[in-house]
Amino acid sequence: MAIFRFVDQLQKRSFQVDINRDVRVLEVINALLAEPKYALRRVDDQNYPINYMLSYEARYLNSNDTFKDIPEGATIDIVGDDTVLGGGFMGSAVVEQLETDGTIKTLNIKPEFGRHEIEVAFADEYEDNRTGPFHFLREDDAQRFTDAFAACKSRRVGKRNFQRTGENIHFSVRWFGIPTTYAPYYVLSLPEYAIPTSLSIIELNKTTEPWGSDLERGRSFKIGRLKIILISKTNDYECHRTVIRDDLRNRFVIYLPCQTSRSDKTFDFRLSCQFVINAVEFSTSEFDAPSSSKHDLRRRGVTWCGRLPEVEERKVNQFLTGNFHFPSPVSGEQIKKLQRALLSAFPEHASLKQFVRTEFNTHLVHIAGGDNLAEIVFNLITWAEAEGRLDELVEKAYYAKVGNKELRAFVFQVFDCRE
Repeated sequence: MAIFRFVDQLQKRSFQVDINRDVRVLEVINALLAEPKYALRRVDDQNYPINYMLSYEARYLNSNDTFKDIPEGATIDIVGDDTVLGGGFMGSAVVEQLETDGTIKTLNIKPEFGRHEIEVAFADEYEDNRTGPFHFLREDDAQRFTDAFAACKSRRVGKRNFQRTGENIHFSVRWFGIPTTYAPYYVLSLPEYAIPTSLSIIELNKTTEPWGSDLERGRSFKIGRLKIILISKTNDYECHRTVIRDDLRNRFVIYLPCQTSRSDKTFDFRLSCQFVINAVEFSTSEFDAPSSSKHDLRRRGVTWCGRLPEVEERKVNQFLTGNFHFPSPVSGEQIKKLQRALLSAFPEHASLKQFVRTEFNTHLVHIAGGDNLAEIVFNLITWAEAEGRLDELVEKAYYAKVGNKELRAFVFQVFDCRE
């Protein structure tokens, strides 16, 4: 168990939670969406749907991540992945532009001396003319980029990283040691009229092997004449990124925020992309793949020192630590309410049958018979109570039907009954 501080960046409030380190990020999101009194808003002020994510030190946590690798007391940001347009800020960027002949240009852009950020917008946010994958909101930044990129030397990509198979072209690249202090981006413009068919971007995570503190991922050492680069064999994960069709330059652009939880604040990744060249279909093509989403360049860490009301915070704490626990003894009224909630969550015999089979590894007919669904649900509750598994029944039903309002209301009413 560990204490974490969660900050809701949209509603500008925070609360501390005593959480089981084995809990997955997805379970936390479900918990935070569950209770109406403090629930995260499902839409923003302009009614855009929002997909909520948790972020630690500017790195988005995947739904299957747990909190084992996050130090106790750390602040977890609750952020919405929205699509509001405008302008934003970027600390630096590695910008690459690939061509059909296998040549590539690379430019590392940074703010001018005395500034920490560059004001930019994504390619599809404005229709003004530009020479690169960003709209620079300051004219001097735009001119600096144009001049620097024009002076870049083209390099030919090696055959291992640029391959043609019929109409398909495969490109791959690895980057090590990108500093993450000032919210950098890696940006790749695909060749003109290239339509991506697959894309994978993997963060190469820190090795778990006991090599010692000096030998981390991306670091190299020598044994005789052999040079070895350590790359993690575990914990690599698919990075969130934004993929946009840039109609002005007739290129797809991949934007990757370089975010990590590494102690040395550097980012390593491997990108692999396959595409075809098709000038006829380019203007109507789309690319939508897992982990591709719209990142907001304007997102800021908001510090807000308020707390939830004590009763609500207690309910969050109890929920996230997995304490589905009925007060003893269980009253007849609570059994009646639980029966009604389960009937609302599982209105069909088939869905209840599947739930019992998958969650309890048994068949519904073996533990709870009856002439109708209400009687079957009552007998299921009776079986769970007799087996000492009533708390388990409620918890598993809640996670299976987290969107059911009646079951959710019952769960939090039970929490309110606790000492």
